[in-house]
Amino acid sequence: MVNGEAMSWGTLNLTPKKGEREGVRYWRLAMQLPKLIEGADLVVIERTYSKGAKTAQVLKGLAAVALVACEINEVPYEFVDASHLKKWATGKGNAKKPEMIAAARAAMGITDEVALTDDEADAYHLAAYGQAHQ
Repeated sequence: MVNGEAMSWGTLNLTPKKGEREGVRYWRLAMQLPKLIEGADLVVIERTYSKGAKTAQVLKGLAAVALVACEINEVPYEFVDASHLKKWATGKGNAKKPEMIAAARAAMGITDEVALTDDEADAYHLAAYGQAHQ
């Protein structure tokens, strides 16, 4: 919750399994995302930049699938740069993963005993950012 308002966030493992073709990650997202965004007020997508060509290709492909799902389901969407999200969440535009996790833990009021990955922390911050900026 942010400001007393409920929000949804989470992660999906879209990594192809051994023997699967690369396109399966996009297919998995295309099959799962429409159900997950049904009734959403906003979808926030992190705009990332990668030095590696393959990673950049994958991230752009996943973003394209997300945009199509939002358009088909008439769900508004917004992009936020990774550095802007980090600054919003931690006060530092170059915050490292442990700082993002710590900020998410503090915002959610959870202790170190509860497992929280960097992807989950990013997902939380994206949802909280979207809710705060609607």
